This record gives sequence, structure tokens and C-alpha cells, in this order.
Amino acid sequence: MHSAIESSHLSPLPPTAATGLAAAGLHPFESAKLEMVGAVVRSTIVLQPTGELNHENGQTFCQVLEQALELAAEGVIVDLLWVNGMDAAGIAALVAGAEKAAVLGKVISFQAMNYQTRVAMEREWEQRRQQRFGAWSDRFAVHLEPFLNPTRKR
Repeated sequence: MHSAIESSHLSPLPPTAATGLAAAGLHPFESAKLEMVGAVVRSTIVLQPTGELNHENGQTFCQVLEQALELAAEGVIVDLLWVNGMDAAGIAALVAGAEKAAVLGKVISFQAMNYQTRVAMEREWEQRRQQRFGAWSDRFAVHLEPFLNPTRKR
């Protein structure tokens, strides 16, 4: 089977997605779709927010991110290089995007995320997980570990 790249081209986003991105102050770039002999066309959408990601535009960004996830065949890359700051609403939008990607079975990648944003995002993710599922403790450890111990008296 020959795996050479036959062609590549840019595919524009639908007008509604592009309008939503512009309203949120975002610059959409859909990555080049590579057509390979004997392979399916793959697509990734790259979002590049600029400035602040906060309570003023966080909800709009969340909607655009979710729409991009639905449109992309593979997933979305969120390039945070040009984001100057982020409040709780911005963090919530990123976590909501990660949750949506998981539900859709798509990949989401956050690039150029600073340490403070990563820590805040992990904290938000953990809080949401605990709200939905409760605390995850090693419930099986008490019963499972003695079972696995070969020196245990039976």
C-alpha cells in the first residue's frame, strides 16, 4: 500500500463557526487536510484565542470550542500562546471543552498553556469530577490487597 501524500488543501470553517470565532476575538485555522492513498481524510481545527479569556468572552469561547469539536473529524488544538490572562470563566471554558472532547471521543490539545493555568484547570477538573462522582478512594484496597497477598492465611 502506498502512503504518499497525494494532495493537501485548506478547508474553510462554515460561516456560522467563523462568525462565532470572530465575535469571541479568535482566529480560526483549520489545519490542512491530508489525503492519503487508502486512508480517510483527517481534520484538526486550531483555535488561537488572543488577549484575555475571561467572564466577558468565556461563554462565547466555550460555544466556539464545542462547535469546533463537533466539526473536526479528529479533534481541536487550542493554542494559548497569545492569551494574556484567564479568570475562572476562561478555565471553566477549557474544562468544558475537555469534557466535550471526551464525550465525542475526540482529541483536544492545549498548547502553550502556562503553569498557573494548568494548575487551575486541573483543580477545576478535579472539582467537577468530585461533584459528579464523589470522592474516589481506594474502596477495593481493603478487600483486594489481602486477596492478592500469597502469604495470607486462608
